[in-house]
Amino acid sequence: MVASNTHIIEPNVQELIENFEKCLGIYIKWPAFNKPGQLDFHSRTIKLRRSAGSATNALKNDDFLWSLYETLRAWGMDSQGANRSPYPEFKNELQSKTNLIADLDGLRLDDPQLDIQNISSKLWQIMKSLKINQDNTKLVACSKALHHLLPDLVVPIDRTYTGVFFNKDNYAFQFAQEKFLSLAMDNFAIIARAVNPAKFVVDRGWNTCLTKVIDNAIVGYREAQKRNIHFIK
Repeated sequence: MVASNTHIIEPNVQELIENFEKCLGIYIKWPAFNKPGQLDFHSRTIKLRRSAGSATNALKNDDFLWSLYETLRAWGMDSQGANRSPYPEFKNELQSKTNLIADLDGLRLDDPQLDIQNISSKLWQIMKSLKINQDNTKLVACSKALHHLLPDLVVPIDRTYTGVFFNKDNYAFQFAQEKFLSLAMDNFAIIARAVNPAKFVVDRGWNTCLTKVIDNAIVGYREAQKRNIHFIK
């Protein structure tokens, strides 16, 4: 099945699309992220972002920035070797990218007119220069931060679930991060346009925004694989 002008839908992406709601159900039944604070900080940060009305306003808001900083801690940014920068540096780095981030504000991953490769390029320009963590792996930390600033556009990326879903190893995260981002964004857009993830967004729980819904479904898909749950066609 042709997905776009340049890509064919991969079998696992097609299977996810066809079983999207089932994958979300699996995630709800076996949530992968259930450590203290992981959901609470994330939910609070998304709510503060929505209340701010724009990414620019959110970047001026200390409550939002501190909540984001703590969300990344709860999401394992320190424990996985990413080593968050101290809060003053974290805040200054994000605020220094206000204009670049604002340029993407209001864009939606499910928009069929979105120039996804151009958007991927702009996101990478932000990520590669954003010094919010003290190592060279930008993709994971920066996608999680930008996810909370651009919740309708950026899906959070990690090695364990996103990386494995796209059949990539640690090399992609260390030495081919821009290429991986382009691949992931293209497929995220295919999924978003096919399943309308916004309809699954709710006020409580993990389905906080359309991009987190996609992330949750990918995690649910991987959980199904690990638990030998087979989808019936």
